Amino acid sequence: MTIYKINPYIKNAIWAGKKLKKFYNKISDVDEIAESWELSANENGLSQINSIDFDKFVRDNPQFLGKNYDFEKFPLLIKYIDADDDLSVQVHPTDEYARKNGEPYGKNEIWYVVNHDPKASLYVGMKENVTREQLEKAIDDADVLKLLNKIEVENYDSVFIPAGTIHAIGKGITVIEVQQNSDTTYRLYDYDRVDKYGNHRELHKEKSLEVSDLNRYDFDNLKHDAKKISNEYFHIEILDLNGDLDVEIDEDSFRFLGVFEGNCTVGELEAQKGDSFFIPASNDCVKIKGYGKIIIVKLGAI
Repeated sequence: MTIYKINPYIKNAIWAGKKLKKFYNKISDVDEIAESWELSANENGLSQINSIDFDKFVRDNPQFLGKNYDFEKFPLLIKYIDADDDLSVQVHPTDEYARKNGEPYGKNEIWYVVNHDPKASLYVGMKENVTREQLEKAIDDADVLKLLNKIEVENYDSVFIPAGTIHAIGKGITVIEVQQNSDTTYRLYDYDRVDKYGNHRELHKEKSLEVSDLNRYDFDNLKHDAKKISNEYFHIEILDLNGDLDVEIDEDSFRFLGVFEGNCTVGELEAQKGDSFFIPASNDCVKIKGYGKIIIVKLGAI
């Protein structure tokens, strides 16, 4: 079995930071990186394997994807996000809404915190049930944050963000994000900031009102220290590496493997912090040697 190292797509934004270059060995011509799209067949940013765009790589090698793969478009997108400033308050559409608007997927996602500044916080979901009118007034008054749960984070916290949940990553947080393959974001609030040309970023009030979940999001279910997360979209395992580790692969699904702490070998390949790999579906075992933490992602239940 061949294991493939992935070359990520680097993306910038006005809130970009320096941690992805400093701590995760990402390469860019600029000092700051907002996002590193590790596994992406999305047309807005393609990762590569052996200098081949990932969407072409999987089209040319459908046998690598596994028995449970039954999608017209590759379903996952996995990335690092480094927020040196607050991200916009935003929401993503459900599958149903996305399909009505000509897109194959909505955007359910999970954040896994890998680095944070002291007292750094996330905003996720409504503190209490609200009406559409209350949310619209909060958008008009630039006061949406008051409606949301604010939670301080620790490294290795995971937070599930179902489609329709209003959310924002706060300043000083770096996450691994595992999500559906969608780049559709509706902004409700962007701190009235401007880019280097003096332009405000677009807000999407009407679409946000159409897709936002107005119900209270149970705070107790927001954050947890999880080693294994599974739903219909993706299955995630976080593994501690302390010497030798055997990772079983099956024919049901490919695996994404990312090293976010330490150094190791993945099969015969050297891996440092920030490296990512694509492992084809097969009845086989990958031997990993070294120290640190790794994330493994495969398809969820079909």
